[in-house]
Amino acid sequence: MRKSLTRRERLSGKRDIQTLFSRGKRYEENGITLFVRSNGLPRNRILVTTRRGFRTAVKRNRQKRILKEIYRNSKENLVCGFDCAFVLKKEEASWSSLRRAFIDICKKARLQAHEYGKM
Repeated sequence: MRKSLTRRERLSGKRDIQTLFSRGKRYEENGITLFVRSNGLPRNRILVTTRRGFRTAVKRNRQKRILKEIYRNSKENLVCGFDCAFVLKKEEASWSSLRRAFIDICKKARLQAHEYGKM
């Protein structure tokens, strides 16, 4: 499986995003909110966004890059066929705390197919 995050794996399109937020199932865990909905495709599509409260673009974009990297390294451990929107709430979260929250929220949403290895 490719490790990169391809364009086909990104959720885009106003209608798809609005449908996910309005009809998707919602999970919350330690600074991350996850919206999940089945997409009928053989792959997951993800969206990483933040709440409006992030003060600077530098902090906001760094947190988004970290979470995308965590997803990219963990995607082979996830069940396919879902649209996922990760909404970050905490401004200053470390790599390890975001990774822990990501794993916990994926378990809660039952997206985990295999046990996560150590990074």
